[in-house]
Amino acid sequence: MNAVTYHSGIAQAFDERYKQSPDFQERYRVWAALLDQYVRPGDRVLDAGCGPGVFSLYAAQRGATVTAIDASNAMIDLTRQAARQAQLTICAEIDWLPLTHDRGCFDLILSSSVLEYVPNLPGTLVSLDRQVAAGGLLIVSMPNRRSVYRCLERIGYWFTGRPVYLRHVLHYATPARLHRQLPGYQLIFHQTYGGTNACARLLRSCLPALHSDTLFVAVFRKQ
Repeated sequence: MNAVTYHSGIAQAFDERYKQSPDFQERYRVWAALLDQYVRPGDRVLDAGCGPGVFSLYAAQRGATVTAIDASNAMIDLTRQAARQAQLTICAEIDWLPLTHDRGCFDLILSSSVLEYVPNLPGTLVSLDRQVAAGGLLIVSMPNRRSVYRCLERIGYWFTGRPVYLRHVLHYATPARLHRQLPGYQLIFHQTYGGTNACARLLRSCLPALHSDTLFVAVFRKQ
């Protein structure tokens, strides 16, 4: 089983987490604020690894022309269904990362909690860069490499095999580390977030966000 097969199997439950999980609700608030700030009506937006299309829909509601891609048929079906229900036009298609072909030039590419799963991260970043217009934005979230919780989570997985999704996580990063893999980009904003279970809340109460939050999001502008 690879990451695509795994997420296809939990697609509906994954979508429901945005309604039920405090972690996913926090993720939604963080990303909604970013999209409010950076997406303008008429922008061409690519959601790379769209999942059930939550942020594709949000960008479309902001007036963007949205292309949503994911390697999971189940996730693309959910995105198309959500777009129909919201009466929004979104081009939702199957594709892998690195991108298999040129999809045009985008003002903004977003990728929420996807790049940690791709086997070829450098190649994926190069393929995304080719699609970003000059002056355009790349907004990415990934697991926070400096998170104490992430370290404890990995230790727990070595002993118990849980949480199961860690079997597919290949990369942890920081904004600075990711920036070094994006020559020609300026890092213009970053923040950490994530961690609402009991252990994570305890760590957040006694450690700075840099070392307690489980995720980071970074905004890069192409020079």
